[in-house]
Amino acid sequence: MKTRKIKNLKSFFDGSSFPQRAIYYYLLQFFKDNSLIEIKYRDKTFGKEFDVTLTIGVSKKVLVIEYDGAWWHQDLEKDLRKNAYAVNEKVNMLRIREKNCPEMIDPSIDLIQRTRVKSLRELNLRISQAINWVLKKVLQESILDAQEIRKLILMKQEIEPNQMINTIRDRHIIDTIVPQKNKEERLKAVEDMKRDLINLAKANIDNFTTTRQWDKFAEIRKTYKSHYYVHYFNTWKEALEHVGQNPAWELKKQVAIKQGLETIDHVISYSSYKSYLQTIDMDRYISATAIVNIFGTWNEFKKELGISTYEKSKTYSEQELVQIAMENKVLFKNSSKYDQFARKNGLPSQHVYIRNFGSMDAAKEKVGIPIVERNTRVNWPYEELINIAKKYSQHYTTMDKWLSFGKLVNEEEGKIVIPHPTIYQKRFSGWDNSKEIIFST
Repeated sequence: MKTRKIKNLKSFFDGSSFPQRAIYYYLLQFFKDNSLIEIKYRDKTFGKEFDVTLTIGVSKKVLVIEYDGAWWHQDLEKDLRKNAYAVNEKVNMLRIREKNCPEMIDPSIDLIQRTRVKSLRELNLRISQAINWVLKKVLQESILDAQEIRKLILMKQEIEPNQMINTIRDRHIIDTIVPQKNKEERLKAVEDMKRDLINLAKANIDNFTTTRQWDKFAEIRKTYKSHYYVHYFNTWKEALEHVGQNPAWELKKQVAIKQGLETIDHVISYSSYKSYLQTIDMDRYISATAIVNIFGTWNEFKKELGISTYEKSKTYSEQELVQIAMENKVLFKNSSKYDQFARKNGLPSQHVYIRNFGSMDAAKEKVGIPIVERNTRVNWPYEELINIAKKYSQHYTTMDKWLSFGKLVNEEEGKIVIPHPTIYQKRFSGWDNSKEIIFST
């Protein structure tokens, strides 16, 4: 379970971050001459700790501000429970929330979104918005006399970013608002936390495999998720090493081998295995494509299972070839890409298709690939390239425009009548050269 230590590790300060301290600092500056407004930092008056608490005048109306850093606010349900607690206590609440926090939709509180988290100038803007929010709530209370109201309104004009609020200029002062822990305490707190994380992982080693698996487990157990491990150990791989667990790829490899042994009768080829998986509950198994990604090639997978990779050349029927091409239609559009894929995965190469259909173009036509989607090579005569460009000179401006125009015309014609811009680029040693040569002749 989570311990109190986590609260003491925020940026190595006593439970605070720089944005939290900056909000507190500028609120103190803004209301420093007003004794009717009490401002507290990380106060627990209501049983829960809030970053900044303001109590207004004799009415004792309470405003609270929370700064939600993405690192510490990944548990949306926890934040929503805190919102509900504030509402129940009749407390007005504002959250300033970083963009990488889970999206929050809660009309019971006010929300300011941070979009450029690393920008101190953007932080200045959000703090000024927070002060405006507080000022609006204070003025609603009618506790100030006319002179105090005029003074606050004048100060309001100064809270524009880079005037009164300038976290870059005031950083050193802001850092002194909450005393920094000494170096030894900070290092000890980190080492204690790392030790707790390692012990937790070792006690649940079967779930400490991938970030996805661990996060499912952590959600059920309400304990530290994978991003804590990445933070303290730099990467998930390093966290696995500290715990003594095999790297994620090795674990995936072991799972794939176990699966292969269970289904060994179907591991003849990539295509046969892929077809087999489509007939069963695929959610239980790693896909054929994922296995290739793990082992590099289908033959390497077979070697791991102790299956011979030597096979006599297989004779394919036309129907079988069409079926294989249909299953890999996206790759089959490009002959060279398909051929590389086929050779790695024990599928018929493009030469097999050429022998059976006469050409790759004929094979693609048989599979139903439109001519404009094929990478069929066309030998364009030099003069023809010039004549086409001149005929449609209004479109021959940039490569992108010529490409868009060509796609439109070729689709309408059902065949390639406009050459690809890279053909001009290669034949004329550059696109700009092509325009100079074509339109000077």
